[in-house]
Amino acid sequence: MSIRKKILILTITLTIGCGIAVLASSIFLFNREISNAMLEKNDVAENVVRHEIGRLKAQAYIRAQGIAKTEDFIEAIEGNNHGQVTLLANVLQETAHFDFCFVIDHAGIVLFRTHEPESYGDDIAHHPQVEAALAGKTEVHLMQGETIRLGIAVGTPIFAENGNIIGALSMGFRLDNQDFAVHLKELTGCEITFFREDVRVASTLLQEDGTPAIGTRAPLYISERVFAGETHVSRIDLAGRNLLAKYFPLYGANDEIVGMAFIGNYTEEETNRILFFIVRGFLIALAVLVVCVIIASFVSGTIERQLDEMMKGIEKRDYLLQAANERLTLMLDASPLCSEIWDRSFKVIDCNKAGVRLYGFKDKWEYMDKFLTYCSPEYQPDGQRSDVMAGRLLNQAFEEGCCSFDWMHRMPGDGSPIPSEVTLVRVKYGDDDVVIGYTRDMREVTTMESKIHRLEIENEKIYYDALTGIHNRRFFDETISRVLRSLARTGGTLSVMMIDIDYFKKYNDTYGHSTGDDCLRKVSSIISGCMSRSDDFVARYGGEEFVVVMPNTGESGAMIVAENILNKVLKCNIPHKNSDAANFVTVSIGITSGSVHRNHTADVFINKADTMLYISKQNGRNRCSFEQL
Repeated sequence: MSIRKKILILTITLTIGCGIAVLASSIFLFNREISNAMLEKNDVAENVVRHEIGRLKAQAYIRAQGIAKTEDFIEAIEGNNHGQVTLLANVLQETAHFDFCFVIDHAGIVLFRTHEPESYGDDIAHHPQVEAALAGKTEVHLMQGETIRLGIAVGTPIFAENGNIIGALSMGFRLDNQDFAVHLKELTGCEITFFREDVRVASTLLQEDGTPAIGTRAPLYISERVFAGETHVSRIDLAGRNLLAKYFPLYGANDEIVGMAFIGNYTEEETNRILFFIVRGFLIALAVLVVCVIIASFVSGTIERQLDEMMKGIEKRDYLLQAANERLTLMLDASPLCSEIWDRSFKVIDCNKAGVRLYGFKDKWEYMDKFLTYCSPEYQPDGQRSDVMAGRLLNQAFEEGCCSFDWMHRMPGDGSPIPSEVTLVRVKYGDDDVVIGYTRDMREVTTMESKIHRLEIENEKIYYDALTGIHNRRFFDETISRVLRSLARTGGTLSVMMIDIDYFKKYNDTYGHSTGDDCLRKVSSIISGCMSRSDDFVARYGGEEFVVVMPNTGESGAMIVAENILNKVLKCNIPHKNSDAANFVTVSIGITSGSVHRNHTADVFINKADTMLYISKQNGRNRCSFEQL
């Protein structure tokens, strides 16, 4: 068989095989990417749904507190004027644009409900938001009922001029209506459904007859998993159409699951895209096969003539390799990333021009001679010595092959800090290994992140406690996760304090809740004033309890802050004649500190600090207790 035929047969065989392999792998990857995109769309839609529910909660909270302080409203309740209460409630509903409202007296008896004006006189003191309101607190919960099958309800107390609770207001928004579901569909582009237990109470899904799927039930195996606290993702068939669906629980008071939400995307578009991709891939493979056959036929006719030119080709290849090496060196020197090569004795043996430019050295020889000594501060921000930490990280790179971390460099001249992101990669060099370090200057990124963070704090007023003006529990829950992730990357240290006002219930019983609120504001102001660093923050954890978070702070620093708080609260001389700890208001503090690892959660630090708070109370209060995490 001639060389031409052999080459032609081999070319056709390889082209068909490679075409089939490439097409199959591409179909698999394409299908996976589409599925991942749909899953990500569902995740984004879930965040939008949760954000919209949170927005309604915030609106309900603000509007309820404003209505509860209306003087005409308070007078009507004090005078037990049912007609005036009814009139004012209807006017306020039209003004504040809420969906429902309950007016309750001090015993929990309904005086008026906007959605059932003829029905009143029943006892709803057992409702979580009403129970909290009659206890003097304002709480917002998801709730379910017979008339309002699923909704957001806030309960807030109504105070008389003397500070006594004369009743409560419970109001909110309904989730069991089509308008809210349609609104969410417009925002997310996904089908939306809300369930009371396993029954659809609001849905954009349509049945086969074209009517909304209200009143239909979710499959039993799905509702059982979701009401066990799980999020369920699967493909389902509804009204003859296939959807990629995500179900997740909705939590009410005391973390009780009161319903669930559904987000879905139809998969017809995914199927059509894959079919189109297969057809197009087949046509492209066929065209490539034809082209390859033509090329192979031409090449096989000339290959024998080209054998005598192989030596010339080898010489040309050597020239091209040398040129490629020069281009590679040029690319490295033009890169904005600083690159250097370390040997096993932790000596810089080569570098690119970006590092020379960044640190202001004359040339790379000066860079290699002075980099380790002049371009890192004595200590890193977490308190570790730079030379010790650098040796440990280089050893890690030689052992594991790669590692990335945040590092604080400095300018050799004025010592100004340069926050950096460093990646170390082990490569083979001759008979041994070396480590190549890539350094990215993060000053602009750090500055931008700080600006964004400040803007977020200014714009997100929902993260502040309405009574004390300091950060609230929601801010703590969201911020502590970000702090833990940041510290885990560098093995940084975190200190957490739990602070409780001693015998605060006795204080409220003695001086009244209004004076108790003033006391909370004064104590929170004192604690906030003791925070001297921008990364430290204090939040109201609940009631008279506060939490202090201090990143990159160890035991000694935390104890200094705690003692300062104890002394300043005591010196404020807030009278507390029924306190068993002193004649003035005092606080008890529990503290813990520890290095943050990737598996650490906020609960690890909170539980330890709470245990220390309990020990402070057991030992007589007006003191602090510490234990290392």
